[in-house]
Amino acid sequence: MLIGDCASDPPLGATQRTLAAARAADVVYGLGAVALARGHRKLALAVADPEARAALAQAIATLAADVALLDVADAWPAVAAGPDDEVLPASALALVADAARGRPAAATVSVVGAVAEPMVLGCAATTTMAELAARAGGAVDADWLPVAGGAPAGRLVARAATLAEAGAPSLVLVLPAGHEWVRRLRTTVGDWLWRAASACEGCRACSDACPAGLQAHALVATLATARDDGTAPAAFAACTGCGVCDAACPAALSPRALAVDVRERLARAGVA
Repeated sequence: MLIGDCASDPPLGATQRTLAAARAADVVYGLGAVALARGHRKLALAVADPEARAALAQAIATLAADVALLDVADAWPAVAAGPDDEVLPASALALVADAARGRPAAATVSVVGAVAEPMVLGCAATTTMAELAARAGGAVDADWLPVAGGAPAGRLVARAATLAEAGAPSLVLVLPAGHEWVRRLRTTVGDWLWRAASACEGCRACSDACPAGLQAHALVATLATARDDGTAPAAFAACTGCGVCDAACPAALSPRALAVDVRERLARAGVA
């Protein structure tokens, strides 16, 4: 099944829900185009917002599309997919529709945090972080930094970075430079390892919270002690980087930082 995700915005974000409501016909069209190209026979759109659901239902009827609407929890991540399912966000489906119809690609992004007017904006991929903050009423702190993707799953980027250079995130979080999450994102993997070696209690809270069912506590222990204890790091190719494990950690460590580093090393080595 091909599932268009119109619900699972990062915390503080509303890009997918807003896009599904405002560009429902393009989302449905893009879903069909991807399904045709990749051979999917079953199509669905996951929704949590009533306005988006109504708009998508109307678009499905207008296009006479065979697409199911899946009502999911208003939480992130919200979409549970099977091993043979493919999930694409509404923003990606809208870009497919733009390309298929010969229109310039338009990015949609939530700009939130320390700005005067948090909002969802439509803009070009060449728009910079500084321009996004200005369009959201300006940053409320002169010494601010943008986090592409939001916290805890995002990364710090320069104010001059464009949306394309930042990886086309659906959310940009503006934070004062002295904010706790900025300090966490600036912490190196080596420092997280050092902290884990002294503070991880092996409580499994991170593993119990992981939406992907990964044994994050085992990975943290393996890396922090540098022992071959039977843990299979290759499993962490499936890490989504959502950061739920960080939120669950009672010692304020970052299992996510270690898991994402392993995931990226596996990707560079060609492990799917």
